[in-house]
Amino acid sequence: MSDKGVKIIDHGWNKYKKQMKALNGSSIRFGFFGGSNTGFAKIAYTHEMGGVRQTTQKQRWYLRSKGMDAGNEIIIPERSYIRSSFDENKERILGWMEDAFKRIGDGGDKKSVLKSLAKKCKGVIVEKLESGDFVENDPFTREQKGYGKKPLEDKGALKEAIDFVVDAE
Repeated sequence: MSDKGVKIIDHGWNKYKKQMKALNGSSIRFGFFGGSNTGFAKIAYTHEMGGVRQTTQKQRWYLRSKGMDAGNEIIIPERSYIRSSFDENKERILGWMEDAFKRIGDGGDKKSVLKSLAKKCKGVIVEKLESGDFVENDPFTREQKGYGKKPLEDKGALKEAIDFVVDAE
């Protein structure tokens, strides 16, 4: 009872404030960080946003030999696998975030909880990358990689290079 005769009942607000304070300044970033993985950043950007690339002489000869237009540029279509992974799995990821939020509020180690969340999200990105659900490769690329290969399918280096950084103060 308060001194005014009103009984104050906390329905979780204090716990919520504690969770928010614990997470203040924390973040999870996904991408390609440092060392040998930095070269993938440009590739990933092109996949995520699409782009235009100058054709090589070899590509122009090949395209002409197939009776195709052999301009000086190749349009690289958007093949998002990072942004689209989050968009397509929003409900799933929000559930994981809610669970992480509760675990931290219950006293769980913030850094380890956020790392666990990041691993799950990275798994969603890898699933999308492996799905092959992208705009088809152009004829030149199909011939270079092999006709059975899906777009973004290669030796696995891109998939292996996807990483995350957890900042938890």
